[in-house]
Order: sequence, then structure tokens, then C-alpha cells
Amino acid sequence: MKKIIIILAIAALFGCTKEKNCNCGIVVGDNVKNQIFYLDVKNNCSKNKRTFQVDEKEWMDAHIGSEVCFTNSNSW
Repeated sequence: MKKIIIILAIAALFGCTKEKNCNCGIVVGDNVKNQIFYLDVKNNCSKNKRTFQVDEKEWMDAHIGSEVCFTNSNSW
């Protein structure tokens, strides 16, 4: 019985840890000004919001509530 409890405790400890990518976030808004496309993104780690200029294809693919990542940007 002790082995089962220990195994379950270890599985719970390691099975639920999910590392967040701090260069990714959730789209919370979008905008277009003078044919320039913007996404407002809330960071997964810091919860800060930042506006990114993106191309039209990326803007069309991103929906509010979806996750996007920016490899050319440090965590914000």
C-alpha cells in the first residue's frame, strides 16, 4: 500500500508540471491602422500585455483567445 501511495505522489508531482514559454501569449485584441496589422498579446509568464506589428497572414490566422509565439522577441 505504501508503494502505491508513493508512486501516486511522484506521478502527481511530475505529471502536472508544464513549463510555460515566456515568448508566447494569448491574443487579447487586434487592430488594423493604415493597412498595418497589430495583435495585442498577454504574456504567458508575466501577464503583461504588448502590441506586436504582424503581417496580414499572421493577423488572419490569430484569433482572440488563441496562443501566439514571437521568436524574435524577448519575454515581455
